[in-house]
Amino acid sequence: NGWPQNRDFQHPQIADAKAFDIPDASLLGERQERFLNQWADHPAPEARWRILFSQSPFACAHTLPADAYSDAVVPNLPHLKPGETPENDLVKIDFDANGWPQSKRDQAVAAAARANALHIAGDQHLGMTGQYGVESHNDAGWWIATPAIANLWPRRWFPKEPGAKRREGAPAFTGESLDSFGNKITVHAVANPHVSGREPARLFDRAVGYTVVRLHRETGHITMENWPYTSAPNLAAPDQQPYPGWPITIDPKSGQRID
Repeated sequence: NGWPQNRDFQHPQIADAKAFDIPDASLLGERQERFLNQWADHPAPEARWRILFSQSPFACAHTLPADAYSDAVVPNLPHLKPGETPENDLVKIDFDANGWPQSKRDQAVAAAARANALHIAGDQHLGMTGQYGVESHNDAGWWIATPAIANLWPRRWFPKEPGAKRREGAPAFTGESLDSFGNKITVHAVANPHVSGREPARLFDRAVGYTVVRLHRETGHITMENWPYTSAPNLAAPDQQPYPGWPITIDPKSGQRID
């Protein structure tokens, strides 16, 4: 399921991860690539926003304990208390992710950037919002991945190296980083699993929830939110709040965060 089975296979240094690129390998397939490029380059005259949906983000943005050889350990990983971080998590190569092959990932991200499109994804079971990079960090569009509504596979993002250029007060797992394939990403918010104090813990400790995306007609801006399972999407109610780090508002045309 995407994980190398040879135990002698050594995880490369991130700087060398591009060596795993195979330009002739397929990510989207020729038909989808052709459609995506046509869609990006020929917007409808009345289009105010452009939204791209796919199963997974164009990145391999999850971490595992250093001694894990596959994600089979994920369902039984101990949950941390809020604010805690695991001591030995590393980014791991998972070929069952949209971060590989890197050249085809870059082509898809570049097409979405030409469209000024927001990318809405799921499947990784981890609520996350960030901005893609191709040649440099933040030179492409934004994505939001929704949490699972009931999570059997509670992935997490705790890279060993803190992210660069984080916003003031932001957690160490945010900021400019590289995924396991060397793709440039800037993470702005993550709903990592944690001990919630709610029962059944098997549901609520796995960072379950849903996504709300708000399109602002007056400004053309987009607000992204990942909400806990137990909260109603009411930003005005002090007892109803999204996961920490959200909401996030962007101008899709400039690619800038504006909140």
